[in-house]
Amino acid sequence: MASRGKWQRTYARKFALEVTCQEGHVVKEARCKMCLYFGREIVAAGRKRGARTTDQFYSGKFRADTMTAHLQNQHTTKWAEYQLLSAVDLDAFFDNVQPRANLIFNYLDMESDEIIVDVSTEIVDVIIGQMLFRPADELDADGDDVAGIDDRNRKIEKLRSRALRLFTVNDDEDGYTVTIKTVMRFKLAISHVSCGMSFRQVAAAVEHTKVICKMGKLAGLNDTIVGQYVRVLVGYALQVFPNILANDDVWAFALSFDGSMHRGTTFFDVRIRVGVKGVVHNLHLIAMPHFDRHTADKQEAMGDADSAPALRRSSRTLHLSRLTSRYSSGSLTRSARTCSTYRWKESFSRSSSSCWTTFIVD
Repeated sequence: MASRGKWQRTYARKFALEVTCQEGHVVKEARCKMCLYFGREIVAAGRKRGARTTDQFYSGKFRADTMTAHLQNQHTTKWAEYQLLSAVDLDAFFDNVQPRANLIFNYLDMESDEIIVDVSTEIVDVIIGQMLFRPADELDADGDDVAGIDDRNRKIEKLRSRALRLFTVNDDEDGYTVTIKTVMRFKLAISHVSCGMSFRQVAAAVEHTKVICKMGKLAGLNDTIVGQYVRVLVGYALQVFPNILANDDVWAFALSFDGSMHRGTTFFDVRIRVGVKGVVHNLHLIAMPHFDRHTADKQEAMGDADSAPALRRSSRTLHLSRLTSRYSSGSLTRSARTCSTYRWKESFSRSSSSCWTTFIVD
């Protein structure tokens, strides 16, 4: 009979544990995979102490009653679902789930009555307000006729202001603050966008949910507000990167460059991997679309000393102009999908292997 508190090989599957420290065949430490992938569930009403947000680790003694109590109290719903699965399904339970540390919602307080986020001026004014705002698409979607250049420019500025309505300039004019008071509506809208639905489809789906479930707090959503929500999420997702890198615990980070293809369009994919306080964050930075195609003859011509500078100069100019002009609402939707779930890239057919580059933070 095994001694009390000694690690058993069956514990990994039975209690959803992941071994984190092992010396030879002796397991020294294990982590709860429910905490890693789903986080702790909401604390019951009436409890004075706030819920813990850290992952549960076990070291030294591995007692079945202690691990069972943790799962029953902190992961009630998931644990009940987990116990009903067969052995084969248990092994695949976490296969299609991203760790909580890789999701943007991990950095937002989604359980409070409102969400408040801060975004830098550069991200809002340059990236959200210019790169991700395409005047031609916005004018077409608006449908109003404009006469003359002046009317067109005024209309564009009006549409830009409406798109950035949720961003409020701080009192010291240093950055912007966004306050989302309808948290449930925000969560539903972003979740639908992450599934690939258009802004109009999301607005219609949330309206149906409001009517069927009789939830008045979901009222008033339209495609314009969905677009505003997406811009907020994309802006804050970009803000997360400098916030993490500014942490005193960070001394280096790695960039992953990967060529991928999605629905016939090639993307230059960039991810950031950084360790903070013992947790490795694998975050998606950007997927830059490449709309140009060329044959192998042009690739061989790059080796010609006479033609290489001109080809590189032409390719760089064309790529930058296409990237700026074609970053339309469709690309904005795709960015929101990566920020909210980071799962869409799994459907890519890889055309090249990934490349990691490490940088030291000064």
